[in-house]
Amino acid sequence: MTTISCRSMRYNRGFQCLVGDQPREFLADADDKTNRIVRDNLKQLADDPYPRPGSGGGDREKLPVDGREMYRLHIGRGYTAFYTINDK
Repeated sequence: MTTISCRSMRYNRGFQCLVGDQPREFLADADDKTNRIVRDNLKQLADDPYPRPGSGGGDREKLPVDGREMYRLHIGRGYTAFYTINDK
């Protein structure tokens, strides 16, 4: 499983997904199909990064990690994005 980390920050009305260096390198080396699928899923986080069970908004879940709020988004069968939300 490949882990992709990003940080969603409040930006005007929506959020901006900031992707770190390591996931960016992964995407640079990935084939076109994988790149498109991962990017399309990360773009959904900009619209609404919060998990909404039953909304059809993807497989997102809030995870308690060392007292911090972390979230994860499964992307297809082989990728998982872990992210934080800065809504201030």
